[in-house]
Amino acid sequence: MRRLLALLTFIMLIASACSNSAPTASSSGGSPDPDAVIDLGSDDDIAFASALKPFAECSSLLDHLKAEASERVGPWGLNGGGYYFGDDVDLAVEDSGADDSVELNQGVPEAPAAAGDEGFTEISGSVDGDSEGSYSSTNVQELGVDEPDIVKTDGKRIYVVKDNRLIVFDVTGAEPQRLHDITLGDGWGSEMFITDGKVYVMGQGNGEMPLAADVARTSEPGGYYVASTMITEVDLSDAEAEPQLRTLYIEGSSVSARLVGSDLRLVVSTFPNNLPFVAPGNNNQKAQDRATEVNKEVIAESTLEDWLPSYSLVVNGETSSGLLAECNEVNQPATFAGFGSLSVVSLDTNTPLDNGNVTSVLSEGQTVYASTESLYVTTNSWIDPASWNDPEFRPSNDWSTSIHKFSTPVGAPASYQASGKVDGMLLNQFSMSEHKEIFRVATTDGNPWDGDGSESFVTTFEQRGEELVQVGQVGGLGKGEQI
Repeated sequence: MRRLLALLTFIMLIASACSNSAPTASSSGGSPDPDAVIDLGSDDDIAFASALKPFAECSSLLDHLKAEASERVGPWGLNGGGYYFGDDVDLAVEDSGADDSVELNQGVPEAPAAAGDEGFTEISGSVDGDSEGSYSSTNVQELGVDEPDIVKTDGKRIYVVKDNRLIVFDVTGAEPQRLHDITLGDGWGSEMFITDGKVYVMGQGNGEMPLAADVARTSEPGGYYVASTMITEVDLSDAEAEPQLRTLYIEGSSVSARLVGSDLRLVVSTFPNNLPFVAPGNNNQKAQDRATEVNKEVIAESTLEDWLPSYSLVVNGETSSGLLAECNEVNQPATFAGFGSLSVVSLDTNTPLDNGNVTSVLSEGQTVYASTESLYVTTNSWIDPASWNDPEFRPSNDWSTSIHKFSTPVGAPASYQASGKVDGMLLNQFSMSEHKEIFRVATTDGNPWDGDGSESFVTTFEQRGEELVQVGQVGGLGKGEQI
């Protein structure tokens, strides 16, 4: 295994020199028998989000969502339709015993529990206070691209974030001094950036996000746990004044974030889970048909706020809310890729925190890699739920991953550039890199859990118009293993 990892690392360094002609599929062993599994690369079985196009107006965006949802909705709502494999929400309720009863879905997943507040260990020992001296920063994948962390320093202060508290220590003297102990909003999994006297703490919010009174929905939040991403700007630039806080809530789960200079890019993945779908009391066909009819009516009456992520900005106790992205900032895949929204939020740390500039894709997002000029988001490709009913369907043996590229110019919002597809699954962000406009990715194809019939590849892409085109590949690596 060590030899495989070393080989992959070496290949990633030289992969940009691969052939500029698109290779044919590897004929080496380890590939699934095409007669034994469904070909997930076909348009009938898997939808690849490429050639994205923005919606011209809000009415066409809502019509698109309603049409796709009405076609796929069933007696248990969308029932995970449009989710990537590995993420599923059960919308069923207990059998009521009635032959044709229809019940409101009352299942409420609990919010992830935050870690207990154990307190902080005081920093002790002397610290060199020379402002010209060197100090360590967060280990990052790419030079000049900062990544969030739970402990950071600017050489004069040490910042520590744990759960919903930010602790700041002055380390310029012989002994460290605690300057601030700031309680943030309820949340968990917090990390932060520091820049020019400000701290940006990011985490997942607990429970419902605050919404202004003018935000309308078909149903009020509360039927399900609503994931929200929370980012709090703590302004410490005035040493004599109390820290000033501004908090931005975004519906959805944080995928990752990067900071280049004063440009903070936050990637959020959102799935609409607040529509008031009903469920049949049991498996009686009449009950199922009636539940489907009701659920189609729910979709027909839905609004954009039911489908797309909203934001809330809280400043001095005042809340303003709205849709995170304008309709013309939402991009539509050429082929249906699920009901989720992948949003890249660009924030300028030189100005007070607001809802930023946003570009969105109607797709999912799981892994982020960023260079100083580009940001890539990958997702397991969408699988038609109908495939699960086929006895020969084995998603664990044949995978593909969608790749979305965004341009991140200095001082400007992120903008969608192109999409591509690669066979196999990524391990994490370190499976990707970019060099001289060539994107490189290492993947494992085959069963990603036990290595059965698996092999790994390093594939290179370059952008041609709105497509990431494969220009080289090395395969047959580590057969029977995984990265």
